[in-house]
Amino acid sequence: MAAIYAVGHISGGHFNPAVTVALATIRRFRWKEVPMYVLAQLLGATLADIDPIMTQYVAPTSDLVAFTWEFIITFTLMFSICANATDDRASKGFAGFAIGSTLLVNVMVAGPITGASMNPARSIGPAVASGVFKNLWLYIVAPVLGALAAAMVYSGLRVPLAAPPLPEKKEQGSI
Repeated sequence: MAAIYAVGHISGGHFNPAVTVALATIRRFRWKEVPMYVLAQLLGATLADIDPIMTQYVAPTSDLVAFTWEFIITFTLMFSICANATDDRASKGFAGFAIGSTLLVNVMVAGPITGASMNPARSIGPAVASGVFKNLWLYIVAPVLGALAAAMVYSGLRVPLAAPPLPEKKEQGSI
């Protein structure tokens, strides 16, 4: 939440490649900027302290269970982002709080099971820095699919702003 409020006005609060790609897919972010943002996200995650942020799920969790949890929590995160930060009718002043709260709940619920990544960069960076790639595919694919699904669902629910009424057309020859 602090990071969103600190640099959200500069970068749009993009810290997650899954979110960036999903926003571009629904045309709320420019595709031409996606590579630069994803590269910065991956570089930032790779340069971060690797020990406390390695993402691995615990036994006896299976790939399917971990994948499902990561999909669900990323879906929830992306839905909150769409509803609070990209919808023209939302109160933008509370977006950071709403999104940060969503992250907190997701981490509390799924953290003990999967590590609650929700962010491919958060998992790729430490994997590259440490050389540990076990189950990395899951932490890339599930968040991207979860974010895309949420963005598409919210786009289907988004109510467009009403267009201003057209001025009345005057008939030719009338005053």
